Amino acid sequence: MFFGRKGKPGGEGVKKAKKLNEKMLKCVTERTENGDKVISRSAVFLYRDGFLEIYDGPDVIFKCRPEEMEAGELMSLEGIVITAPDYSRGGETVTVVAYYKYWREVSN
Repeated sequence: MFFGRKGKPGGEGVKKAKKLNEKMLKCVTERTENGDKVISRSAVFLYRDGFLEIYDGPDVIFKCRPEEMEAGELMSLEGIVITAPDYSRGGETVTVVAYYKYWREVSN
């Protein structure tokens, strides 16, 4: 099931983008006809200027408008699947899977 289906600005997609802002990622894959292809091994989500972006260092590897994306958490809650027009590639619709990096607090 997908959450944040296409909708009006300020809808579920924008709420999800704000929640994802500055979330670190351990891996990002792109779904292709031949299977998943790793496009980053260390990245971060940033929500700014009306776009949800995935950065790998200084490079934008994915950029979409939250109101145009279809997104859903993985059943394991360890990542998210996003299908949307990718404006870093001229608006081509792509599906990416972003796996979250978890930080565990160490207690004394």
